[in-house]
Amino acid sequence: MVRQVPSLSTLDTAKLTCLSILRPFWLSPRQIVVIPVAAPHKEYAKEVAQMLWDAGLYADADLSDSTLPKKVRNGEIAQYNYIFGAYSALSILE
Repeated sequence: MVRQVPSLSTLDTAKLTCLSILRPFWLSPRQIVVIPVAAPHKEYAKEVAQMLWDAGLYADADLSDSTLPKKVRNGEIAQYNYIFGAYSALSILE
């Protein structure tokens, strides 16, 4: 005897998508976090986050004094879709 597996309706699929850990980018309340790779790059990371915000994306800048791996982990725990590392080439040349 063959058992048929019931298929999910569109509404059930939408519920699962909304309740899942990773949400679609357009639906996510936390889309992008910008992380400066070192302390001198904090101002640049802030500018990048503001440019993304002005473009209509939800972007934050993590300007805390934590280490880079800790900032990345915090972004993962907060469920950001994208984690950007930011550094200014101009500050490297100085």
